[in-house]
Amino acid sequence: MLEETRQDVLLVFDEFQAVGTGPEAEPSSAALRAALAQTTTRVGAIFSGSSETLLLQTFSRAKAPLYGFANPEPYPLLGEDFIGHVAQKYRLATGGRELNQVEALRVFDLLGRQPEPFLNAVANTMSNPKWTLEQGLDAMLDPAVRNKWTINWFTLTDLQRAALRLLFEGRAPTSADSLEWAARALGETKVQASSITRAMEALEGKGLVARDYGQTGGKRFVVSDPVMEAWLTRNRALPLRQ
Repeated sequence: MLEETRQDVLLVFDEFQAVGTGPEAEPSSAALRAALAQTTTRVGAIFSGSSETLLLQTFSRAKAPLYGFANPEPYPLLGEDFIGHVAQKYRLATGGRELNQVEALRVFDLLGRQPEPFLNAVANTMSNPKWTLEQGLDAMLDPAVRNKWTINWFTLTDLQRAALRLLFEGRAPTSADSLEWAARALGETKVQASSITRAMEALEGKGLVARDYGQTGGKRFVVSDPVMEAWLTRNRALPLRQ
């Protein structure tokens, strides 16, 4: 690209956390850093992604190739203006039906202000005129519906589901009480703390949980996707065993 133009170049890497945490993360990140470091006078880079936690982790792990290579720059999330825009489109598409904007903003907040799942819930109410937005949300989070959150849950092992539920509920996952709960839920005599730890590491690899690098310095795992949290809230009664 530098040979084809005399102008400066800006590279935008979207969903970069997938590169930073993927199977070839170390060599890919090291090669990218080396290439960009050699062209700093003419090339700029923006690393964006839908998971702020995983994205920050890519540049904050001390031994990672991209440690300290980029400065975090938060940008404002979509808010009331977006809700108003959606309400206007909703009115036009439904022949005058109104979208309750107060309720819409509440649901939008619940979903981490991510437009894709929010619009999915809105589309459900457009298809079913008698539904409220809450019912549209419930339909989206129904475990019988094939979407990425349902697929995430049903492709986990029983032990990984137990670990995810423990993290979602804010329990210390390897405490004695948590291990006893997991054993009862899984119909096992005993569950080892090391097994739960391995399950959490597997969940991290799948992008379902991330280390909290705030006050805990990465020692604590948290559910990284607000929509997955909403899914788990709506489906607490699902058994862990397939």
